[in-house]
Amino acid sequence: MGYAHYTVTRHDGIEIEAGYAVEAVCEQDGCTEQIDRGLDQLCGSWPGTPEDGCGGYFCSRHLYYGDWESEEPQSLNCKPCIDKRD
Repeated sequence: MGYAHYTVTRHDGIEIEAGYAVEAVCEQDGCTEQIDRGLDQLCGSWPGTPEDGCGGYFCSRHLYYGDWESEEPQSLNCKPCIDKRD
């Protein structure tokens, strides 16, 4: 799979275009920041898998590392996903 452009089926069954060549807007309510749908904008570690994130795409202001104390590698997550972990 190339990372410039591909199709992802989200956990709700909706297919979207994703990849760093796909222009989008941050999915945070009220945010209008232009982003791409690359892995660095993804809530979670892998597209289409909700195990560690919602699979939404967010600007850098709306993605966070959740657990600074953990020894394990952490994915970036949106605030609602981090709140679910706590």
